[in-house]
Amino acid sequence: MGLFDSKRKKKGNAIDSLLAEDALSEFTDAEKQQQDSRTQAEAALQTAILQFGQMFGGSEENLDDFVPKGEFGYEITNPVMVTNLANSYHYLNRLECVNGDPIEYSRIYSKGSSSLKHPVDVYDIKNKKTGKTLRSIYIYGYGKEMSKRTPTGLRFK
Repeated sequence: MGLFDSKRKKKGNAIDSLLAEDALSEFTDAEKQQQDSRTQAEAALQTAILQFGQMFGGSEENLDDFVPKGEFGYEITNPVMVTNLANSYHYLNRLECVNGDPIEYSRIYSKGSSSLKHPVDVYDIKNKKTGKTLRSIYIYGYGKEMSKRTPTGLRFK
């Protein structure tokens, strides 16, 4: 190998390195644009859910006197509070088992509560992976704010 061969090899490596950096930069830019698009789509969906919920039962109730009793989410006397009926589904879609297994849910019925003005919706929760029914969860769609808590045995994704 001569003197000129080693200089050409070094120059070739520098060009390859620059090309690789450019390709990585373009890939990173495309990935960022894709993430920004997903974020914008999620924000638009959340806005649509909130608007839909306001049209069909937004929170108007004074809950200052409500005193929760019993196990959170699993008893009608301590339901999960969400701001409107559409947000019930938003809340449920964020849940999974504590071991990371996905859940599926189905609305069973609505039930009146002596301590709340409107009915409470009852959903059966199943482990989607095993098919095992976990428990029924109670959700009140007329709360002042979205609950940031999860019932025992469940977590947010």
